[in-house]
Amino acid sequence: MLYNKYMVDKKQFESLHTHTSISDGTFNHLDILNMCPQYNIGTVAFTDHDILPDKKILRILEQNRDHKTKWIIGCEFSSALPKELAKNEQHSLHILGLFLDPHNKDLIAYSDTLLANRVSRLKEKIKNLKNLGFDIDLKDCKISGSKVLGLPHLVKALSLKEVNMKIIDLWIKKMAQESINNLIIKKKYNKLLQEKREQYPYTFLKDTIYEKKDSTKNSPLLDLDNVVRLIRGAGGIASIAHWIFSKETLSLTTIEKLFKENRLDGGEIVFGFGNGRNANKETMIDMRLMRNLIIKHNKIPTGGPDMHLEEDFNYFSGQKSLAKKTIGLTQNIINKTDVDIRFSSL
Repeated sequence: MLYNKYMVDKKQFESLHTHTSISDGTFNHLDILNMCPQYNIGTVAFTDHDILPDKKILRILEQNRDHKTKWIIGCEFSSALPKELAKNEQHSLHILGLFLDPHNKDLIAYSDTLLANRVSRLKEKIKNLKNLGFDIDLKDCKISGSKVLGLPHLVKALSLKEVNMKIIDLWIKKMAQESINNLIIKKKYNKLLQEKREQYPYTFLKDTIYEKKDSTKNSPLLDLDNVVRLIRGAGGIASIAHWIFSKETLSLTTIEKLFKENRLDGGEIVFGFGNGRNANKETMIDMRLMRNLIIKHNKIPTGGPDMHLEEDFNYFSGQKSLAKKTIGLTQNIINKTDVDIRFSSL
């Protein structure tokens, strides 16, 4: 283990899951560093989807090694399921890598492959939407300047044009009628009513017949074990992100098996905010289950607000009973593992 003098502030929260404008976040790296102190966040890990910071961003981070907010380089990588679950080809996982070498050639190669695949999938979705009468094009999804294009950018682009929202409104009316005699649709419809109007395209894309979940059969996704291998090979630790979104496929029993066999280094014990979401009762239960399992198997707890918007930081810091659970997470990683702290400002 590299010797270091970093000692965590026992009163400051940590955001070990944070997105910037290079993926689907709203702010750049320096904006977030400057924003953290007002929310009592002392350490932030930059974990954009499938992409590592480039040379320009790395220079900015190096220039801010003495910033009041400590930073860590990470990434939220997409992966296929473990090989023993590969028969279920319609699902993928998010694996959080922390303390990653941003120059690691294998990680960069995987990132490049994933980013190209994202564009290909987005083009297919756009083609389907156009066939349904939507006014949408790939250039509409590039308005954010993000290097990682995905569903959030498509949703944003759809919601900015009233003609698209009118089509979705018609679909919602149909959904309302069908919910009268269909309990499954009624449950989805009631959940939809709790969302903001600009979020409706998410539900539309998930629930319309034409838009089936992407199969990983012919995708470039590596299975969980190979993604973990890449992360560890780049000097980092691998943690399962927001288990609540994958628990139907990756059961707690399977997670325990992965822990026992040392195929994962840990999991998030605080999660589920991101993009304005609030932590509900189900989230609280799942966080407690993951925390208990991590303690049982002496694994590494990670966590954070999954920050995309400033309101995510605001909500997170306001939920002090949850936010306090992140205090000391970074110190624990350093104490228990041999991560290379060069890829941080610690």
